[in-house]
Amino acid sequence: MLESSQIYPKKSPFVRSRCSRGSVHQRSSNFWNHRTTQRSRSQLIRIFPSQVESLTVAWGWDLKITSSLYLPLHHVHGIVNILLSALWNGGTCEILSQFNAVEVWERLSRRDIKLYMAVPTVYPRLIEAWKRADHTTRTAWASGARACRLTVSGSAALPVTTLELWER
Repeated sequence: MLESSQIYPKKSPFVRSRCSRGSVHQRSSNFWNHRTTQRSRSQLIRIFPSQVESLTVAWGWDLKITSSLYLPLHHVHGIVNILLSALWNGGTCEILSQFNAVEVWERLSRRDIKLYMAVPTVYPRLIEAWKRADHTTRTAWASGARACRLTVSGSAALPVTTLELWER
């Protein structure tokens, strides 16, 4: 787990209050976009404050937000929508090195993750782990999942049947 203060202790270019607007406009990154419907391609993306600010408003980011990221770090959804938004707002973004459905559920059950974002293939794996769990464990996991203000399927929408199971 990294917090913005650990990466950029005092003068973070990503923390809004200390950000030099001119320097942010000049920054850019090259991302590989692994699409499910087309061939992968590289895209040059300029990280403008407006992109992160729009997510700040839409998703209600603040310093108290802890997010959990299970998206590739070369993916624009993972980089901009979660990681940079968390850093920009001085929040926390947790990144597990390896996906394990039970570990994710246990982490969610602590009730402090407010924004959860994962690729679509993760949700069926979480649902399968849920089905295998006992009633007491399910109750704890459900309580934690309900504490999330937002859960997002990054890169593609969930199939309707998966979404309906997840919402239950």
